[in-house]
Amino acid sequence: AFRFLVLDPYAVSTVGASTPAAAHAARHTLLARNPNNLSHPGANWSRGLSGLDLRFLPFNGGVGPAQLAWLRDALASAHAA
Repeated sequence: AFRFLVLDPYAVSTVGASTPAAAHAARHTLLARNPNNLSHPGANWSRGLSGLDLRFLPFNGGVGPAQLAWLRDALASAHAA
């Protein structure tokens, strides 16, 4: 048997957030981790960033705590099967 797990990689995002609160949280996180002017289209949003800090760009997204908890449970269930 196969199980397919599908996540929403833009649940926490400024471009595809699942709720306005998630979009606000994403903006707050970006502003805290990226010193560039993120409200200016066409700007070099990655200036001064390197390595893992390149994750903090307005066109990237992430999974939220609820999805991570669901994923942990789904993986544990699949492992036990």
